[in-house]
Amino acid sequence: MKKVYTLTLALLASMSILANAQSLSDTQTLWGKAITNSSASSTTQGSNMILAQDGGLYIAGSAGSVNANENILFGDDVMATGVTTYVGTSTSGSQQLFVSKITSAGDLQWSIYTTNGEVGSNAVYLANTSDGGVLVYGKIHHTQGAEANNLEFKTSGGNTLTYDWTIDDGHRYYYGFLLKASQSGDIDWLKMIEVSHEAMPTATTYNWGTPEAIYPAGIGVDDQGNIFLAGRQNLDLYVAKADGSTVTVPAHNNEGWDGDSQKGIGNTYVLKLDANGNYLSHITTGGQATQDRPLAMAMNDGKIYLMNLITGIANTDVTLGELSVTPTNTIASLSTACLDTDLQPIFFKLYDNTLSGSTVQTPNVRVYGNDLYLVGKAKIGFDIEGETFTTQHTRDGIIIKADATTGELKQAYIRQVNQAGYFDAFVDKDGNPYVAGHSLLGPLKIQQLDQDLQPTGDEVDLVSRTSDTQCMVNDGKKLYAMVRFNNTTNLYGDQISVTSSKFACLVSAFELPFDVTTGVTHIVAEQTKPTHNNVYTIDGRLVKQGDTSVAGLPAGLYIAGGKKVVVR
Repeated sequence: MKKVYTLTLALLASMSILANAQSLSDTQTLWGKAITNSSASSTTQGSNMILAQDGGLYIAGSAGSVNANENILFGDDVMATGVTTYVGTSTSGSQQLFVSKITSAGDLQWSIYTTNGEVGSNAVYLANTSDGGVLVYGKIHHTQGAEANNLEFKTSGGNTLTYDWTIDDGHRYYYGFLLKASQSGDIDWLKMIEVSHEAMPTATTYNWGTPEAIYPAGIGVDDQGNIFLAGRQNLDLYVAKADGSTVTVPAHNNEGWDGDSQKGIGNTYVLKLDANGNYLSHITTGGQATQDRPLAMAMNDGKIYLMNLITGIANTDVTLGELSVTPTNTIASLSTACLDTDLQPIFFKLYDNTLSGSTVQTPNVRVYGNDLYLVGKAKIGFDIEGETFTTQHTRDGIIIKADATTGELKQAYIRQVNQAGYFDAFVDKDGNPYVAGHSLLGPLKIQQLDQDLQPTGDEVDLVSRTSDTQCMVNDGKKLYAMVRFNNTTNLYGDQISVTSSKFACLVSAFELPFDVTTGVTHIVAEQTKPTHNNVYTIDGRLVKQGDTSVAGLPAGLYIAGGKKVVVR
């Protein structure tokens, strides 16, 4: 009877687990708001979104406008006014930057935006600071026809920050920029990363002076407040130190470049700056390649992770510090790298591609526990322990899991549906992975996978019609999505419908029926010290070590001793 009794208990326990299991179909839509132009004459596009320390959101993107009479709207609220200096009737030369703070309920609190200066669309990155503020990293150049005007940032509180970059040779010059905003929406400081203005001797495809020679790829902040910027450079960069002197970060691997911004020539850089944006150190890739393109960056537990696309020269090394990879062919291949906060490489891995004509779009890199996830929309092929994974179309969704301590590949899944790409991944408290993706002019989809990255069949369409995807974040229960759409789109459950006559950015929120890992994870390696007695911000940044007290910390949401704590 004892065996029967034990079996009965096990069966009842199993039934109880199934009864309590929550499906994605139990997801609830909370709200959705579009970012639009009041005149309906131009488009908007999201770029990045992060959780703020107080539980709200920071969002960033770009909006086209042609005059100061236009308003950029978040729902019905004005988040920015139009460009003040512009020559022309198209918005192709006047994409304004916007950075806004919104509450978890979708209410606009403040905005910072440019009125002169065109931001690089979909290339703006955000990071939290210890005082509850936000860092904004991207690239920007002169508004078309306004080369003699200064760069201007305005706040919704009525303040203006001006940067003198007037020129008189009719050219538009690119700069990298790093802006620090306070929790209340004031601009604390602005740092510019200047780019060499010398035209390449062989340049044939541009005549505006400086080509698009800086490509930001990500930002992170460590527990000391140091700032890390990743990207690609085609020409020399000039970064200021605290004493006012300038350090040159020399470009290489650009011999014979004709100025074409579509080519991945140049090298990857990672800059380390202090908490005030001043230069401390840098590292760049070396060796030779016909493409060396950083796709995405993430920081987790004091480590920096890079996802790159490298087109090598067969049997020629590409280096990162003392580490190197050696491509065996001349096909674009995925690679990953991990560095510590002293910019010392921990690993550098290349996954030789087996499929020519490769590319990766909507790339992202995430770290959960010992797992490093790479996602994107790609045409690519690679091997994992003798098994070949190959996309079948020009763009298929890919999700790859690698070891976060070594970079060795573990599993992969390819969604063999053309133009149905992935752009993000997250993990629930039980370790089950989920992947987010979209089809061209189709739905934004959340799909559950098993530990081998195989679909379980549990999925929902959160947004019915999208043209592109930008970003997704979660606070453990709520999921926030930023997508691009046009015409009319419906949110899950058909309770909310949003319409725009032009392509626009949609920010929406959903309540998940289970708890999600927020990214506050710790890699288990031999040399890693126990970290359960620490305090982290909600985005995974260490703020107290060996102490779980939140006394004296700014208002916000923290993970203390492995538990969520709200400081009011």
